[in-house]
Amino acid sequence: MAVNVIIRLPFVFITCVLLSESDAWLLTLFQSIKPQEICYKKFGCFKSEEPFTNTNGILPDRPRSLGVRYLLYTRRNPRKSRKLRLSGTNEEYLDVENPKPTKVIIHGYVDRGRKGWVRRMTREIIKNADVNVLVVDWRRGAMTLNYLQAAANTRLVGVLASLMIEKLNNTYNITPSMIHIIGHSLGAHIAGYIGERVSGIARITGLDPAGPAFEGTHARVRLDPTDADFVDVIHTDSDSLVNTDLQPGFGSKQPVGHVDFYPNNGSNQPGCPNSIKDHFKMLFSWNRDLVYMVTCNHLRVLQLFTESINTPCHFKAYPCSLDLLGKVGCGVCGKQGCVVMGYHANKHHNTSKVYSLATNSKSPYCLK
Repeated sequence: MAVNVIIRLPFVFITCVLLSESDAWLLTLFQSIKPQEICYKKFGCFKSEEPFTNTNGILPDRPRSLGVRYLLYTRRNPRKSRKLRLSGTNEEYLDVENPKPTKVIIHGYVDRGRKGWVRRMTREIIKNADVNVLVVDWRRGAMTLNYLQAAANTRLVGVLASLMIEKLNNTYNITPSMIHIIGHSLGAHIAGYIGERVSGIARITGLDPAGPAFEGTHARVRLDPTDADFVDVIHTDSDSLVNTDLQPGFGSKQPVGHVDFYPNNGSNQPGCPNSIKDHFKMLFSWNRDLVYMVTCNHLRVLQLFTESINTPCHFKAYPCSLDLLGKVGCGVCGKQGCVVMGYHANKHHNTSKVYSLATNSKSPYCLK
């Protein structure tokens, strides 16, 4: 007799099936009927074979079920978005201002395109420069309880978003060299899939790229330096999902860009509940926001990046290496030189690709 045991973590949902020897045939049958490939007209086929074994055989949902929407903001409409449709007529794209640089923002798991952080980041970007901001809202594909399903959905969202970017290029001459994609968590890997399909993307910024189901995988499965001319990554929650502090880490520690920044060593951001003592303090106070307790480090990257857009204070980062993070020797510029983390990061030819820096525990986060 089969017994279902469901183990639930905030960002990972795993169903285990315990079978007796006499019922083992059920598992064999289940594995034999699990689809190995799924094809969607106009969008291509998706297989669960190498290297895409990271979602345990789960393939992307149907395109319509992902509910992908494209929300356009410009200086003419910095607060109220205009919806664009992939199949829309040219008349429906009159709000697109061309040929201006375009920033593309992509949210992650259990998130949506009209979230407060997206709006704040959008306003700061438009305040900084006269650009188009296109938000890829894939909320229905991201809101599934099964994290691995959301991770699988990123492949198809990447295809859909790349078609939108190609349409902007073909219709309004907004070339890939004018595109800067900013992706958070699973959105960072969606940015990677876009860059794999659309050559010549100027820049991709990965904001704490999702670690579970992606860390240590083949470059085709995740964000990597070949996905854009410049790939910069900020890591703020790189601890393992299982650790002694009861603080799961949802980001990746693996360097995946041309430059990878590790503020506060890439985990345990100051001001976040990062210890058992911090968790008990919150539980026995008026603040019982369990989501904040679990995701504070993972979301801190959004605040750091948004602040970096218009602050006069530079997030000065020092050359380092993964094995030296948190140790003496990463606090000097040396011959390799220091760089700036965040919105104004630039591609450089220094030998180091890993950088560290410290921040304040609350806004303003930049240390003068």
